[in-house]
Amino acid sequence: MVEPEVPQILKMGRRGSSIKVWTFLRLNYGHWFTAREISEYLELPLSTVQIALRTLVNIAPRIESDEIETDQRGRPEHQYRFKQIENFENLN
Repeated sequence: MVEPEVPQILKMGRRGSSIKVWTFLRLNYGHWFTAREISEYLELPLSTVQIALRTLVNIAPRIESDEIETDQRGRPEHQYRFKQIENFENLN
């Protein structure tokens, strides 16, 4: 796995968590991350990242979620990434 790009500014403070998560995913375009991984890279509480991701998946059409299999019982785990823009002509 490639080491993700994480500017120091994204690790500062707790305000603007959704923007920080969106920016992290945008900077690491095309790579999948779990909420736990994003939490570790941004040094934010896991619950904060989970709330931000739920919000972003609902309001930001470029963020996508995919369920992944885990060895753990219980709730499924999800991974997230910034979607690929497939057709630039349809953006106008």
